[in-house]
Amino acid sequence: MSDYKAIATITAVIRDIILNNQNIETASVKTLSPAKLKVPSNDTDILNLFLYQVTSNAACRNLDLPTRNQNGQMVAKPTLALDLHYLLTALSDDEIKAQLILSSAMVALHENAIISKNKIAETILDSKMNEGTSLIDSNVTNQVESLKISLEPISIEELTKLWSSFFQTSYCLSVAYTVSVVLLECPVEITPSLPVSKSQLRFVPLKQPIIEKIEPQIMTYDPTKKLVINGRNLGSDKVFVRLNGEEIEVKDRKDLSENQIRLLIPENTLAGVKQVQVLQKLLFNKNDVEGHKGHTSNVAAFVLAPNLKSVTQTGGELTLSFEPGIAENQKVNVLIGDYVINADLTTKNPKDYPLKNLTVTIPPRILDLLEGTYPVRLRVDNADSSLNNDNNSINISK
Repeated sequence: MSDYKAIATITAVIRDIILNNQNIETASVKTLSPAKLKVPSNDTDILNLFLYQVTSNAACRNLDLPTRNQNGQMVAKPTLALDLHYLLTALSDDEIKAQLILSSAMVALHENAIISKNKIAETILDSKMNEGTSLIDSNVTNQVESLKISLEPISIEELTKLWSSFFQTSYCLSVAYTVSVVLLECPVEITPSLPVSKSQLRFVPLKQPIIEKIEPQIMTYDPTKKLVINGRNLGSDKVFVRLNGEEIEVKDRKDLSENQIRLLIPENTLAGVKQVQVLQKLLFNKNDVEGHKGHTSNVAAFVLAPNLKSVTQTGGELTLSFEPGIAENQKVNVLIGDYVINADLTTKNPKDYPLKNLTVTIPPRILDLLEGTYPVRLRVDNADSSLNNDNNSINISK
């Protein structure tokens, strides 16, 4: 691969190829912007080589993928694949002479359509850039891909735009060339990989797990009940269920089949809408404990409703006992009949979380309701507790 000096080195190589052509000994070969060129005098003719554009090479654009591992460490040096676009312009006070100079240079470039590494090495040792910076430590010769010079078909309209928009000067006889492909490598240190001590290969069919249905869709929290995931291709050597970012291994093979997974909800799971995804890992031998990454399923969702265990009314206050506990960043409401009370958690001490008991003040507008029994529900992150418990209600009497 090449370093950052590759572009300047290639420009110098092309300039040397043109200079070594004996048919243009009377012309001065320059590498200037056409905007800086002046019509030469009788004694000086000019042949100008100008790099006007650098583009990404489509064929080699993804040569360096992937460059990082799962931990973000660099495992391969990123490679930048480029095409260089040049404009070759001949200037003389005699148009016939300008045409001779340009055609002679075109023949020289056609003869050297593939730039040899020997030619690059000669230029690196002998040439200097216009600014005076040495190219002696340029490593273009280390590039595996050959550098090819090709005449670029460019229309008169494109040429006119180049001269009028970029250079803002009168058009002179010009042709365009493309040099491809230049591979630039970033000067970074990569993380070394351990050598392979023993190769292992295993072929498995492409059977992506698919979640079709979760039962129940609304599940009241109960650490003894299992969530049922129905689908296809769910079985594997090791199976995990990702529940809201936490990976839970299905260790009991009785809870695992090709079409179903049964999972106990962890006690630290918060109420609300939960996302579920099945992750599979493959074991390569009997000593493989951790396993290797396999297929992943689609994402499905279910609602984990809070379990409102008891409701106690003391005057104008209501105390609720429930599970699972409420986290500090959750949104909590208490529903009395059709009325909603926003629970203010800002006064709670962070050390009290997760909360399993909550006391709210009953607003006067609810106490002024008609006499009767009103059901009480707890809403946590838009998940409502069920109405199955008849004790979870309050009586309003005048």
